[in-house]
Amino acid sequence: MKIRSFIAVNLPMEVKEILEKRIKEIKKEIKIGIKWVKKENLHLTLHFLGELENREIEKVKDILRKMVISDKIRLKIGQIGHFSRILFFKCREVEEHKIFDLQKNIGQELKKIGLKIDQRPWQMHLTFGRAKTSISISDSFLNQKIEEKEFFITSIDLMKSELKISGPIYTIIKKFPVLEFRI
Repeated sequence: MKIRSFIAVNLPMEVKEILEKRIKEIKKEIKIGIKWVKKENLHLTLHFLGELENREIEKVKDILRKMVISDKIRLKIGQIGHFSRILFFKCREVEEHKIFDLQKNIGQELKKIGLKIDQRPWQMHLTFGRAKTSISISDSFLNQKIEEKEFFITSIDLMKSELKISGPIYTIIKKFPVLEFRI
């Protein structure tokens, strides 16, 4: 049986609650058809893996086990952004670029085991809404800042995604406490 999976940073509950409040405010301002991400599903995706066999899941676990070791990475969530059909909160690393390096190096290891990964440059963002068609958002709306919230990444998680009519259900397959990496 194949498992739809991805690698992510799950947010602390206090951060999810702050973002949920802001999303409620945004819902009042945006009157177009957006499918909103539930608070419990807010996360930072490092790599979407797609449908994997159990043996591939085990290889991904091995990669993460080897690359993720303990050291703290601090992130900050700031203003709103959007891609053509996606609304998101911008996210940035407070000090070095450890998370970018980690994401890139995990991707290189995933390629070595034959997994296809997104080749576009990675943009750190937290998706909170999706539209069926392209949306146009004003600059004044996008330049709004939310209360900047700083938090430490405590783990990198291998996640399972089950698509349901009511929305996706995300489950942690394996948690890898955090965070620095070996190259």
